[in-house]
Amino acid sequence: MSKKVFGISLVVLLALVAALPAFAAEYVSVTAQVTAIDEEEGFIRIRGEDATYLVRIPADFDVDSISKGGWVSVAGNLSGSTIKAGFITAVAAPVASNVTLFGAISATNDAESSFELFSTTSGESFTVIMPEDFAVDSIGVDDLVLVEGQLLNGVVTATSITVQPGPAAQVDLKGEVIAVSSAAGSFTFESKLDGAVYTVVPFDGFDLSALRAGDKMSLQGTAQGEVITASIIDARAAGGEARAACSNGREPQAALNALASFYGAAYSELRGFFCDDDYGVGQILLALQTARLADNMTAAEVLELRTFLGSWGAVWRNLGMEPLQAE
Repeated sequence: MSKKVFGISLVVLLALVAALPAFAAEYVSVTAQVTAIDEEEGFIRIRGEDATYLVRIPADFDVDSISKGGWVSVAGNLSGSTIKAGFITAVAAPVASNVTLFGAISATNDAESSFELFSTTSGESFTVIMPEDFAVDSIGVDDLVLVEGQLLNGVVTATSITVQPGPAAQVDLKGEVIAVSSAAGSFTFESKLDGAVYTVVPFDGFDLSALRAGDKMSLQGTAQGEVITASIIDARAAGGEARAACSNGREPQAALNALASFYGAAYSELRGFFCDDDYGVGQILLALQTARLADNMTAAEVLELRTFLGSWGAVWRNLGMEPLQAE
């Protein structure tokens, strides 16, 4: 009987010995960004590339040597997601890139003053750390926001967050480039229609280096407040091909001459539509046709109406006309 009891005890003892590594804390060394500091409770929160940790700081640690948003190197015993630190030191931040992101908030984390952002431009998700002076209660899930800041490992340390009010709207605008920010991946655009100024986030793959201040262009996309997420940017206008052709005397002179002759229009006016206003020959033809059939309207007035209403179908409906041609 005693041998049997001894045998069972030995099995239990061996099982406990085997299980000890599972209960033992793992020693880790982590370099990560500080997302929250609670000196009173004696902990900081840090976010690494793949995980977030609660770090218990040593009793003699100088909390003033680190800051929220800064980077630290932490070494200590890891249990679950908590590190009991034996060593903490501030380190230089890895190189981050400047970004401008537009999208919807999918989740918020008040404890870390952060939120998850789904970019409507790239379809990617990012963690955004809010500025210290930002009012956390001013945003919520599903809000659309424009975020500017520095991106590193999928985390954006925001320098500016702008909530975009109202529903999204489809736009089709002509206008002029005011400024280009290749670093932020966006440009500033002034609408010819009403002088409104927008921040434009172009579609993936668009070459911002082709733009410069003063370029005239047309674009289509979704407007939310003062931000346009562009799905189409007129490559001819953006790249300056029409302007270059006109400056080199290579505008479609034969086509414009033919239109001027047939419709009794001034060649200089049609050239202005093409070179200065970025209208194509087909658009100019439709304007001339519409002006001939409408009462007391010039081709220039028809083109302005087309810009204002956004489509030729809307122009013809407004004038009570049958469609002349599929747009």
